[in-house]
Amino acid sequence: MNCKRGDDAVSEVIGAVMLLAIAVCFISTLYVTILSDPGPYSVPAVKIVGTVENGDVLIDHRSGEPLSLDTRIMLTIAGYRQIFTTVDEMLDEEAKLDGCWNIGERLIYSEFDLSDFNVYITAVDEESDSIIMWGLLQDGDIIYAPGGIWHFDENSGNTAVDVLNNNNGTIYPDEIFGPQWNSEVTAAGTSSLRFDGLDDYVIVNGNSISLDITDAITIESWIKFPEDNVLHNFKYGPAFGYEPNIIHVSNNVYAIAYRDQQEVGILKTVRLYPDGTITQDIFNNSLEFGDKCYWPKITHVSDDVYMIAFAQSGNNPQHAYIKTVKMLDNGTTIAVLDEYNFDSKEVYDHELMKIADNLSVLAYRDNNEHGILRTIKTSDNGTSINASLTNGTLEFDSINCFEPDLTHVADNIYAITYRGSNNYGYLKTVRIADNGTVYPQVIDTFIFDLLNETHESQIIHVANTTYAIAYRDYNKNGLLATVEINENGTITQQVIDILEFEENYCLLPDIIQMRNETYLIAYEYEQLDGYVASVKIKPNGSISFESKFQFNTKKNYHGLEPDIIRISDDIYAIAFRSGSQSGTPHEGHLITSRFSDYEDPIDLRGIRIIDREGVYGIYVNQTHVSATIGDHVISKEMVLSTTDWNQIVLTYNNSIMKLYINGNEETSEFYNGGIASSTKDIYFGKSFYGHIDEIAIYGREILADEILYHYNNPGQLESSIP
Repeated sequence: MNCKRGDDAVSEVIGAVMLLAIAVCFISTLYVTILSDPGPYSVPAVKIVGTVENGDVLIDHRSGEPLSLDTRIMLTIAGYRQIFTTVDEMLDEEAKLDGCWNIGERLIYSEFDLSDFNVYITAVDEESDSIIMWGLLQDGDIIYAPGGIWHFDENSGNTAVDVLNNNNGTIYPDEIFGPQWNSEVTAAGTSSLRFDGLDDYVIVNGNSISLDITDAITIESWIKFPEDNVLHNFKYGPAFGYEPNIIHVSNNVYAIAYRDQQEVGILKTVRLYPDGTITQDIFNNSLEFGDKCYWPKITHVSDDVYMIAFAQSGNNPQHAYIKTVKMLDNGTTIAVLDEYNFDSKEVYDHELMKIADNLSVLAYRDNNEHGILRTIKTSDNGTSINASLTNGTLEFDSINCFEPDLTHVADNIYAITYRGSNNYGYLKTVRIADNGTVYPQVIDTFIFDLLNETHESQIIHVANTTYAIAYRDYNKNGLLATVEINENGTITQQVIDILEFEENYCLLPDIIQMRNETYLIAYEYEQLDGYVASVKIKPNGSISFESKFQFNTKKNYHGLEPDIIRISDDIYAIAFRSGSQSGTPHEGHLITSRFSDYEDPIDLRGIRIIDREGVYGIYVNQTHVSATIGDHVISKEMVLSTTDWNQIVLTYNNSIMKLYINGNEETSEFYNGGIASSTKDIYFGKSFYGHIDEIAIYGREILADEILYHYNNPGQLESSIP
């Protein structure tokens, strides 16, 4: 067992004397020798000093003979976990150049945080296969059960507490932008965590011996899918919030124009982040821009100048105003810059659209129910409005026009949809020059619905020459039609396809492209509820219905006058107001929701309830449950509840993997590959959209009756601790 060093004996003696002097300073150190610890075998005259500092095992050779690099070291942690290593693996590279572990040299083991653990060491000489050292390195708290239990009951802060082994999780990125605490939706206890499915999660430091489970294991969690799809909500109008119109300002800043309780026009800014988080941390984020304001419409003009058009009630005849306001990119609202009063003109059903910098167009009906287009030019700084341009006005319908809407076609060609004579759906194309001149003749006219009355139509470009029009009929059914408009403004005289996307009740449909061929339509539903329907519109104009959901599931929340806008990827915001029967009548609400248009089931490994990469994990969506040990996958195709909590459990005893769902064993598979030792971090909820509660990891296989007990008593996870 000796490691010979030739003529270096004198140096060893000198080194030993020096180290003995230094050793006086090691107050908390335990010396392990044959004299100080009656181990099971005789040991040679060597003195080893061991301790645990900052979670690392430190072992110093203080005196005696040099030891071989092949000397085997076994660390026993808390009486249950054994780690096998050698001097060669623990000694510094420079120190082992001579092939020995010498006096004054230190071994370091730092793979796991061993603070507050009982750590025993056994050293075995390779040549003689005899124990040369045995003893306790540090007194600590004995941990009897490996694993962790996270109840998620904190309900605030950035920490998810492990009540078993203090392996606390950290909310990422923080309490504001990470998973949201929720005290209303819980599987057990006082709260749960809601994950947005994008970039928030809980991370648990993997550098803990209690989490390095390499034998049997059980992983358990409770999950719930959100019924309302709402990520975050904010009251933009805490008293009244009528007729909201939301636009993007810059980066994560958005602006909402609306009417309050006193009929004052309000411009308010908020921050909407890509993960759906809403905040109001903007200096001077609210501006009053007009009295007796109805149906405000806002558009960007240029730089930090914006234009708002609104009808002014209470006058006879009804007036209309156009005002310019200054709003900085950071969301700070400054002041009203200029205004234009239509005086004796009655303006109804107006729609405002930007054509180019400093040039906008207003479509409306006048007191004779004629359809009017008017171009409006502003100065660069917004302090001058000219709404009386030469040749800047066109009467595009001299008989009937209601609820016009606009879209750009190509170059200087624009399309208008509206409810015309006999309440038919009309589509017309016009030409507007870059200087604001409106050409005196309509290019083409087409009635896209001769069978149904056409109310509140909205037109959107689909692809190439295909356009879609969302509207509702006299019976309040929601309809969607596709038409063809060529780049020169001519309209192919036929409807490509038509779909009834809502057969019960639909008011004020607002259509937006989601991604690729998927479109979303937000609308008022019966009982004052708000709904969003998703449809597929192909480039050739064919339409198919996908699904619909209610976005205002809270009692008396309501969903009137919805205006929808895309925030990022799958995240959308909807501004709307509550009804007169809500707790606070006519509040203005802003919610964010996530919509997906995946045609195939989502990759289960991307929806991680519990994940230790390459080691183990549970992955779930609404129709599949999957779990892994190493690279072996066990899965079950099963529709999970979208109204109740679901219990998901994986057990493994080093030969059989079992998957339990809601207390029942659903599938099992043979796998003898074992569990890899790992210091990798553990993630909860990464890429998952929904609520998670009551997570547990045990260092043994939990049996079926215990799992059923947990299912019936979700907060009693400690009952399985051995």
